[in-house]
Amino acid sequence: MSLFLFSAFALSLLFAAVIGSWYGGVAVYATFIALGLGGVGVLAAARWLDKRRRHAKARSSMADARWASEVCGTIPTAAAIVRGPVVSFANRALLDLLGLAERGDEVVGLPFTNVLHPGDHERFAAMLGAPSDGAPRGQDQILRLVRGGSGALRVYASLSPLESDPGSHLLQFSVDLSAGEAREVSGEGLVGAIDQLDLVFFKIDDIGRMVYANRAWERLTGRALADSRGRSLLSAVHPEDRDALEQGLARVANGNIDRFSTEVRFVHLAGNVLRGTLRANACFDAGGDLSGIAGTISEVDRRRREDESQASRRHVNTLLANVPGMIYRGLNDPDWTMEFVSDGCLDLTGYESWEIVGNRRVTFASLIHPEDRDFVWSQVQAALEVRRPYQIAYRLVHASGRTLRVWEQGRGMFSAQGELLSVEGFITDMDIRSSTEERTRNRVWFDARTGMASRSVFTQLLVWTLHQSRIRNLRFALLWVDVNVPALQAIAFSSEVAENLLDTVARRFRSVNGPGALVTYMEDWRFAVLLSDFRADGGRRQMTAARDVVGATTRIAQGLAAELSTSVMVAGAQEPVEVAIGIALSGPRHIDAESLLSAARQASLQARALGPVRCEFSED
Repeated sequence: MSLFLFSAFALSLLFAAVIGSWYGGVAVYATFIALGLGGVGVLAAARWLDKRRRHAKARSSMADARWASEVCGTIPTAAAIVRGPVVSFANRALLDLLGLAERGDEVVGLPFTNVLHPGDHERFAAMLGAPSDGAPRGQDQILRLVRGGSGALRVYASLSPLESDPGSHLLQFSVDLSAGEAREVSGEGLVGAIDQLDLVFFKIDDIGRMVYANRAWERLTGRALADSRGRSLLSAVHPEDRDALEQGLARVANGNIDRFSTEVRFVHLAGNVLRGTLRANACFDAGGDLSGIAGTISEVDRRRREDESQASRRHVNTLLANVPGMIYRGLNDPDWTMEFVSDGCLDLTGYESWEIVGNRRVTFASLIHPEDRDFVWSQVQAALEVRRPYQIAYRLVHASGRTLRVWEQGRGMFSAQGELLSVEGFITDMDIRSSTEERTRNRVWFDARTGMASRSVFTQLLVWTLHQSRIRNLRFALLWVDVNVPALQAIAFSSEVAENLLDTVARRFRSVNGPGALVTYMEDWRFAVLLSDFRADGGRRQMTAARDVVGATTRIAQGLAAELSTSVMVAGAQEPVEVAIGIALSGPRHIDAESLLSAARQASLQARALGPVRCEFSED
């Protein structure tokens, strides 16, 4: 405002001077003088008002500062007011805490960092800065205060801005008792608890001498704790490992690294060597100085045993996951609450194991068909009553809504006092179980790829037929069928294509695969046919004359050759099929099944040499 008044006054004088130069006269000069005197008066009044306002503001600020100091002084805990980094007031509790009760001038009026540990200067600066630069204002921080002649003291510091005194903050302190409480707990029972652990706990000083170790140290090294204290940790280490361990501990003590871990061999007093994993880190006192190195030692052999145990559990879990069904352990309640189910429950029920365990999503009882629930409950209870295993077949409702028949086998688990603890058992799909048993029987009787009789069954029936022919003077024939698809030899096809072609060719044997005839797959696209009933040709079943047998066998073999030689589809093209059939008739020269098979095989080789589709009898 003073600047505005001065500018207006200057313009008035300039105006008066210009008017006076135009008209002249005493009145004009009198006006000029009056304006000058008035302007000086106005400026003097404005300056007086501005000075009075500044004095009032200073008195208000001093009043606010005195009010803040009075408030700080009434706080029972340690507190101070800082303006920027400088302490403007410190209460009695803070001075007593710092040990400066009679020396307040060493705190007030000086930077607060004078009584702050050097390691915490940055943290305090962050507290004074914006929230984005560090900790939010008002948030508790742990600081170390330097006490007069008695080291450092850890305190919780809380910073709050004073709205009544802009630029000032209230600092409140509370002593961190965690270290003292830890020492107290340690003295009462923590040391005793640590002594019961198998893990070695130790502490050494900055030159490697043992300061503390728990009882596990005696079990690891055979050295008494009383004898180990004050001695070097390296004295119990294998000589070949001492240099590496000493260098690692030195790096921790020098502050080059915070933590150190290595595998070390320890020599027991009895002479045996044990391996252990040593982990160490630096320890600091309340003043931030290095007080030693603390660490742990765990036996590697024990860890390996634990790893083997975990591997064994993983192996068991893998086995359970591959069992075609669900293994379970649960409670004997109406919901059949499950405590454990194997991963097979997903295939069986459509639900994950976690959804069933503890009835998190569904109860197992709700999966049982409503019409079978009472039956399952009564059957299980009857078996538990007499402490016998139970086997039940019932219906289960899959998550997809379909119903499947399951078979369950289980038993109750009882305590030594006879109390029922749980029920455990196995549940599987009856359709899968039945089909598995059926496939097992089929593998014994039939070839899996062609559906024909297995070689073992064919050989046994051939031996029996040979025996009966001698007793009853019956005639029969053995055919060796050699099939070849040249396209498979010329071009490398996948095994799937070859298997599909083999299945196609095998189905063409249906014309002779009936009562009185048996077909088997030998190997490498070779088949054998046992003919003991010739009614496939329209003749009578029993034939004693060799001429009749030859004629009937020839017609059957030629019909089979014509059926087999029909072209097949390979990679979108029709390819020809070559067939060579060798025939051996029963007779006195064939004393066993092997001689018959050999004769038929030789005849097939002769047939192959004569043409792509041929039938030949053995020469004998």
